[in-house]
Amino acid sequence: MEQQLERLTDAYLGGVFSLEEYRRRPEDLEQQRESLLQQERQLALSIDRQIAVRTLVTTIEAFCARIRAGLEHATLEQQRQLIERFVDRVVVTNDDVEIRYVIPTTSTSEYVRFCHVRANYFQREAMTLVR
Repeated sequence: MEQQLERLTDAYLGGVFSLEEYRRRPEDLEQQRESLLQQERQLALSIDRQIAVRTLVTTIEAFCARIRAGLEHATLEQQRQLIERFVDRVVVTNDDVEIRYVIPTTSTSEYVRFCHVRANYFQREAMTLVR
């Protein structure tokens, strides 16, 4: 940009264009510069997102590989416990049952039990129906 401004000044001093044109062109250059800076910021955000996604993919792939290797030798009870560990919720609507699972995205979240059963669920429902 500095080189362009120098060439612009040289062109003006050489009589290539008028003073009005000389004053207008730096504004155009500044707009171009702002546009390029905005593009640079967007690219930096895009790179950050791509790095985050790649990290997430790598973590999930490693998790799946560990699970796959562990399931080969797991007992039926161990397999059941593993599946239960990653159940997020069970949604029952009339005759439909939907089981939603979660996949841990960090190594520490592999040990967090996602679903928490409410022991008093049926008691609350009964109290609601009585009222």
